Parts: sequence; C-alpha cells; structure tokens
Amino acid sequence: MSDPLESASKGFVEGILEWSSEKIPELVRRFRDGELAFVKDRNNIDLVRAQKESAEYKLLSPYVAKGKLSILLQMGLALRQIENDPEKLEDLRQKIYGKFGTTELRIAELVKIGIVTQLLTYLVKIFRNPKDVESRLTSFLNQVDDLALFIKKDDLVEGKANLVMLRVDANPAHMAIIFGTGNAKPVVLKILRRIKGNPRNFLIEIQEEGNQITAFVFSPETRERLAHWAVPLTGEEATSKR
Repeated sequence: MSDPLESASKGFVEGILEWSSEKIPELVRRFRDGELAFVKDRNNIDLVRAQKESAEYKLLSPYVAKGKLSILLQMGLALRQIENDPEKLEDLRQKIYGKFGTTELRIAELVKIGIVTQLLTYLVKIFRNPKDVESRLTSFLNQVDDLALFIKKDDLVEGKANLVMLRVDANPAHMAIIFGTGNAKPVVLKILRRIKGNPRNFLIEIQEEGNQITAFVFSPETRERLAHWAVPLTGEEATSKR
C-alpha cells in the first residue's frame, strides 16, 4: 500500500516539473522581449533587437540615453529594413505610435530615412566634446516637432524662412532641419537662399538624394565654432598672423 503523503508529494513535484517545462520558456521569452514586448510580432521583435548589432546603431547609441530614445533608434533602423514590405512597415509604425505617440513615431521615421545619422555627423564635426554632441542631439530629438520642418510646394518662402531662423535662435540645440521632396524641392532651395542672405550668416549644410533635399540650419555661432576648429587643420590663421 503506497504512502498517501509520498503519492501527494510525487504528484506535486511532477506538476511543478510539467508547469516548468511549459511556462519557464515563455517567461524567459517575455523577459528577453522586455521593452519590445509591445511589438508583439515575433519576427519584428527579432528584427528590432537585431539592430543593436548594426554599425549605424553603434554609431548613434553612445549619444542618446538608454531607454526610450535608444529603443526609437532601433525602431527607426528596423523600419528601414522592412520599407519594401508595406504591410509589415505599417504594422510596426502603428505599434510605435500606439506605444509612444506621434512625436516618437516621427523620431523613428527620421532615423529610418537617415536624417538623425546625418545630423550626428555634423554635430561631431562641430562639437568635439561628446557631451556637447549628446546634449544637442538629445535636445533636437526632444523638440523634433518644432525643429524638423517638412516643406510643402505651396508653403510661403518668406514665412518659412523666418520661422526656421526663429527656431534656430530659440532652442537650446541652436539648429533646425528642413526637408522636402518632389515639387517641394524648389521651395526648400528658395527658403535656404532667403536664410543664406540674412546678415547674421547662418550655417547651412545641404544633402540631396534622389527627389529629396534635406538642409541642416545652424546658428551663426556654430559657424564661428567650426571655423575655430578648422584653424589647426588649415593653418590659414597662423599664416596670416606672421
């Protein structure tokens, strides 16, 4: 006759083992997914996580704090990977929007089209101190709705030019980005000519790719800083003072 206590203990242990074999892998998976669990789609989660190993993420990540912004970097790079699959692209866009909101989706999309990486290259060129680069990049991302302006073909040139210069002066990052595509490209160029003609001498960097034009507008003080760093490289100022 079997011992009732022994039978109960055996049944309890077997039950724990059976639960463990079924549930622990699921718990491990949820733990690994962590902040990406909201994506839900297994393939997209793996795709987003894989971006941590990309060269572009490794370039950008030292200049943003861990947390939401670093996740948005991964999200933006993942969006780029699936841009030729409209259904998967829209699904991930909606997941980002549902979790974070409009501003954060815009950050991810600016990462996707390479704007954030282009901006970082200019900031590194202008500010040699990594902390200065980080503070300005973070400031830009936190104010992206005001500082990244998408130009339309029917925008008024003078009004937009004045708005860009005002925002460059008013924000701690001392920069703004304007971009346009197709029929809006001539309007962007007219806006830039108006800004370039301003006596304050704003620094403008332009990137054109296909039917898209992107312009980075920095404060006049930034031009002075860039000129200062260029002196040891060119030797022009040292020569002129001899």
